[in-house]
Amino acid sequence: MEKCHVRLDSVDTLAFQRMLEDPESDARRVLTKGFHRLVILDATQGRDAAGRFNLDTFYRYLIGTLREVFAVKSTAESYHDEDVSQCLKEEERSLFCFLNEQEIPTTDLRRLRGFTQGRHQTLFFCRSARDLVSEEKQYEQGYDWEQDSAASGATLEQSREEEP
Repeated sequence: MEKCHVRLDSVDTLAFQRMLEDPESDARRVLTKGFHRLVILDATQGRDAAGRFNLDTFYRYLIGTLREVFAVKSTAESYHDEDVSQCLKEEERSLFCFLNEQEIPTTDLRRLRGFTQGRHQTLFFCRSARDLVSEEKQYEQGYDWEQDSAASGATLEQSREEEP
């Protein structure tokens, strides 16, 4: 965690979120060592009305979370990589935990990985196994992610209905 970003597959994100939110938990104590702040972000907050991940929706949520966690006084009316970077540029080294990474299409995940470059680190939690190497190759070969996003949105919705 000190020098690079980390991904964890097949994680019970709800249970992990509870541990991270508990200031007395061992998980939180271990993960926050060496960081000024812990920022917990849930990718499900980036869903649009159709249930698909929407980066602009996620950035609105992200900026709101940054305002709360860092007491940032951003008045941004737009929500882009630059707005997030601007909010974080003066902040001390922090750990950003992204829950439910499986919600984020590869194209958007690339952008989200970049906003913390520099002093901040990220930890991505995914509820299922994800082959990012294959996804990256498809992206580079011009794969139609818009069509895939619609299909995966329907699959995710179906899997949510089947959850206990």
